[in-house]
Amino acid sequence: MLTALAAFNSDSDLQTVLQLLCTGDVNAKASQAGQTALMLAVSHGRGDMVKALLSCGAQVNLRDDDGSTALMCACEHGHVDIVRQLLSVPGCDATLTDNVIISLVSLGASSPLAR
Repeated sequence: MLTALAAFNSDSDLQTVLQLLCTGDVNAKASQAGQTALMLAVSHGRGDMVKALLSCGAQVNLRDDDGSTALMCACEHGHVDIVRQLLSVPGCDATLTDNVIISLVSLGASSPLAR
């Protein structure tokens, strides 16, 4: 599934990717670091893929092995549009902290969101 995310380039690719995502476990975690496809799309700034994953039921509050969420990842990487996109999802919890108790407030202080 993650290969399909990386190879997505056109509208026809989008349809194929959506079929794969919606028929598989869109919330499956990678064996290394426990990241979901949503987290990987967020970290690479792929707003189009974030939208596709959310439409297939990706859960925004899932955590990786470090306790980070997709929203934390978007803040850390400075992807302002994706932060807004994730915050618009009903149930998105901006109060969560990771395993080292880094909150979104502390991540946001050094990101473009704070400016």
